Amino acid sequence: MTETKKRMRRGMGRVEVLASRDKIVEMSKQGYSPIMIYEKLTEEGVITLSFPGFYDVLRIQGLIKSTRKRRPKAQADDPSASPQLGTEHHQKAEAQKTMDELLKKAGLNVQVQSNQEHTLGIGKGA
Repeated sequence: MTETKKRMRRGMGRVEVLASRDKIVEMSKQGYSPIMIYEKLTEEGVITLSFPGFYDVLRIQGLIKSTRKRRPKAQADDPSASPQLGTEHHQKAEAQKTMDELLKKAGLNVQVQSNQEHTLGIGKGA
């Protein structure tokens, strides 16, 4: 008969990590990366959860600092804040900018109204 691996009860991974908290903190101070700590503890049979689960527990419990650099969020009331790159709002803003440049090159007057719709001037010139 082969043994089947039984699934862990919800939350037990967190319990395993927190039970090893002191060892994890010590290894981190010695310069071990999260993946190295994970590999060492799984080899010893101390923890059995997946690496992403292990890393999430470390991050949530504040045992590691995230090395991911994040951009500050643009303030809604800040007029200099530009739309986030790749968003629909950004794409519309870029399309509008291109349209305005083409109309300017053609010598057409463009007036932007408060509802953000454009009214084309009849005459040429700026």
